[in-house]
Formats: sequence, structure tokens, C-alpha cells
Amino acid sequence: MERLVPTFCHGCGAAKPRCAVLCHVRDGRFVRVEGNPEAFNNGIRGSESLCAKGHTGMQYVYSGERLLYPLKRAGEKGEGKLQRISWDEALETIAGKLKECREKYGPESYGLLSPEYWPVLSTVGRRFLNVYGSPNYLHSAICATPRMAAARITIGFSTWKTDDYASSRLIVNWGANPENSALNQGQPLAILNAMEKGTKLIDIRPMLDPLASKADMWLPVRPGTDCALALAVLNVIITENLFDADFVRDWCYGFDKLAQHVKQYPAEWASPITGLSPEIIKEAARNMATIKPMFLKTGNGIGDQATDATSTIMATSLISAITGNLDIAGGYRLPQNLPGTVKLNSISTL
Repeated sequence: MERLVPTFCHGCGAAKPRCAVLCHVRDGRFVRVEGNPEAFNNGIRGSESLCAKGHTGMQYVYSGERLLYPLKRAGEKGEGKLQRISWDEALETIAGKLKECREKYGPESYGLLSPEYWPVLSTVGRRFLNVYGSPNYLHSAICATPRMAAARITIGFSTWKTDDYASSRLIVNWGANPENSALNQGQPLAILNAMEKGTKLIDIRPMLDPLASKADMWLPVRPGTDCALALAVLNVIITENLFDADFVRDWCYGFDKLAQHVKQYPAEWASPITGLSPEIIKEAARNMATIKPMFLKTGNGIGDQATDATSTIMATSLISAITGNLDIAGGYRLPQNLPGTVKLNSISTL
């Protein structure tokens, strides 16, 4: 006997259960998974698509390496010897160690490390820290939070999830891998649809991935050198007076200091670092400055998993700012929080 269980995929982590799935269960065993056609996967009603991670649902459940019960170290640290214990013993052991650390070193000695942007840890986890007495809520920098924070301290708001590809005339895909990481959110389809209508695409990442192969410009930057490239782009835009003078005058605080700072980073300086020719750096910078509106999409590759990620995202955010691509259709749009309930009976009619 087979039945369908509608649920959500957690392949991207518990923070992003965005893709609805149908799990086929036969005689009590999970045997197949497909996208729920009612859920607009890949941005299309009726689509049953899933990304590669979504199709590994059965492996998650039945993997021989999956932990099913608590384990406790049985030998010396590093030996790899473990023994199975009960849940009661596991909880008592953890609670006892937490109490011991608080009494011996103080509550500030404890920190909670979130592996991703997970609502459970940012709510219940923080509440636990309140009770324990520690202020140390930390992030492991493998998810989008570092990128969001860098953008907020630079331009005042996070540029995460604010894309409006249909309104963009230029899309810059920088360090992102949407054809794999955001397939079922419809991002590759939205980008390709925009390109069919004339939108240009600059793809900046080391490998010629499927989307990069269709780009108007592909910049195979050397891994880990994106900040140097961003500084060179700022240099070209400013030294060639390609920035949006009105927007800079009205909204960009400290522009003179920025202009002075990036003088030391011309395209010729960045070329041997990034592996890109000065000519292609200048061409990309000129396109970013003159084709508007531009949406500069950043990904984990430069914003969360690099040693200079904060500086890189600050620099890419400044590119969008000085070209006047903030809070406009097709650029970085400031997220708007709408009221949850509108009481129509409170509105008087004329």
C-alpha cells in the first residue's frame, strides 16, 4: 500500500523549508520524493522539480551514518570510541556540565553557535542564553547572516531576498550559485526570463557554471580575491566619474573618503591578484555604472565563506550605492513590512 505525505524539504537546513514535496511511502518505507505541483516550485504551478539536495531525501532518512540515539565518548579524546546512552543520561550529562561551567567560569564562558540562520536558535536559543546568563549568541558564518550584517552596516538594510529580476536591466551574479542553490525558488528561471527580454548578465565566479555560460560577461575571478575586484570596480567608477552624482550628493555619507581610499586600487593593481585582465575589470565596472537599474546579487561564496567576506560585501554594497541602485525597482529594494491585518470595516467610504 502506498500513500503520499505532503511536507517540506529541509535539504537547505531547517531555516529554509521553502520547497514543498510529496513523499511516497510504500508499506511504511519512504521510497520516492517529488516536488508538490501545487506549490509553485521553480516558480511554476504544476512543477514537480526538485534540486539535487531535494532528491536525496531517502538518503537522509536511511543513511547508515545517521545518528538515531545519543552517544558518549568511551575512551580518550580523539580515539573515536563511543558508547550508546539513554536520552535521560544525555540530558543529565549536558545539564551537569553546563552547571559546572557556570559555577566554575561564570555564565559568560558559554556561547551558543548557530550553524545557520535558524529561527529556533535565534528565538528559543537566545531565550536559553537569557536564563543561563550569557550574552554570547554566535554564528558560524556558513549561512547568510554575515552577508546580511555587512550590508546593513554599510547601506542600512540587508540586500538578501530583495531581487526584482524582471525590472532589472543588468544582473550581476557575484559569488552565487542559483542554478543549484536556488533552483526551486525560481531564481534561475527568473534570470533567464529577464535575459530573454533584454536584461544583461555579468557572472563573477571561478567556474563556468550553467548560468555563467549564458552570461554577457563571465569573470573567472581567482577564488578568495573578490574584495580586490570590488575595490577595483569602485576605483574605475569613481575615477571615470561614472557614479550617480545626484544620489551620491543626497544619500552617500563619506563619499570623499571612499574616493580617496580607492585611488590605490586601480584595475592594473587588481589584475595580477584576481587573474583578470585590466580591460575586463574596466568593462565590467563601466557596465555596472551605466546600465540601470542593476541588481548585484551576492552569494555565500564571497559573503559568508571567505576570510575577508565582510569587507567584500561592504565593497559590493557600495558599488550599488554610488551607482544609485538602492531602493529602486530592479535594484536593491528596501524590504517593506506590511501590516498583518487590514480591517476593512474601519475604513469609511465616501
